[in-house]
Amino acid sequence: MTFTDNGTESVVGQVPDEASCPDDVPAWYYDNPAAPTAIMLCDRACSAVTAAESVNVVVGYQGTVVVPPVR
Repeated sequence: MTFTDNGTESVVGQVPDEASCPDDVPAWYYDNPAAPTAIMLCDRACSAVTAAESVNVVVGYQGTVVVPPVR
């Protein structure tokens, strides 16, 4: 997850659960790590995202996908 504020993009990292939310940086966690249905924002992230120009959530595969050329 990233958010943009005043033209600067910031990355919001994932923590395991609400109890792991840091006080000094934005973070998020899944409502249920075993079967997630929602992304939950820690307090610091909620404040940052509320004031942000845009928010970007990337869902899915995070690795590199090599696509063969079309012949």
